[in-house]
Order: sequence, then C-alpha cells, then structure tokens
Amino acid sequence: MLFKWFSRIVSFVLFLWSLLGIRIGPVIVPTQPAEMIRYDAKNTTAIVSLESNPSTGYGWEYDVSDPLVVTVAGDRFIDGNSGGMAGAPGTREVSFKGLAAGTATVTFRYLRSWEGEPVRTVVLQLTVAADKTLTASLVSDTAAQAA
Repeated sequence: MLFKWFSRIVSFVLFLWSLLGIRIGPVIVPTQPAEMIRYDAKNTTAIVSLESNPSTGYGWEYDVSDPLVVTVAGDRFIDGNSGGMAGAPGTREVSFKGLAAGTATVTFRYLRSWEGEPVRTVVLQLTVAADKTLTASLVSDTAAQAA
C-alpha cells in the first residue's frame, strides 16, 4: 500500500515538472582524478592518460624526479578524431615502469612550449615496491589562475 502511494506521488511530481518545463536529463559526472591512472595485469606498469589537443599548440611535458626508481616505458598520442573532425582532442598516454624500490614524483605540465607557463599541472607520486609493482597516487591537479 505504501509503495502504491509513493509511486503515485512520484508520478504526480514528474507530471508537474513536465508542465513547468523542467527537464530531467542524464547526470554528467566529471572525470575523476583516479581515472587518469591504470595498471597492466601485473601492476608493474602504470599508464597515465591525459586529455590533449595538439592542434591548439598545447602539449604535455613531464619530468621524473628520480629516473633510477622509475623510467618511461612508453609515450603515445591516441587520436580522438574518429568522426573526421579536424582539431578534435585525443589522449596522451605515458607508461612508467619501476626499476628499483623507492618513490619518484612525476610532474606533468600542459603548455604551449613558446609561452612557457602551463595552463595545467598534474603531479603524481609513483611508489615502487621490492617486487617492482607500482602504486601511483595523485598529489595535485591544478589549473593556472587567470591573471
């Protein structure tokens, strides 16, 4: 009985919303920072994915604080231009492998090389265990403040 009344109330509210022009659409959830990091099956490679659009002149530059602990295993751009649109954004993927137990910081900067100041900076901490498995954590993800 309670369910029947509840469903009637919900139906009535939805009917009123439709009369008032209120639209109920999909909930858009922004990309979570954890979604930028994934691992291979053995957790020995961390793959960092960052949205990029080279046609605007912007690109990702990065530095590894301790190359004796972590090395770059791969770096590629995945073109997002499946629909034939010129200038469509894609994804920059950079893979890291652990060389020795320890911790290293990777700093990514999204910038135009001729301007020098990044519009976004992402800092990750990569921890390598004795068995060379990797754990990555987001330290910061900041956009430049408008002047």
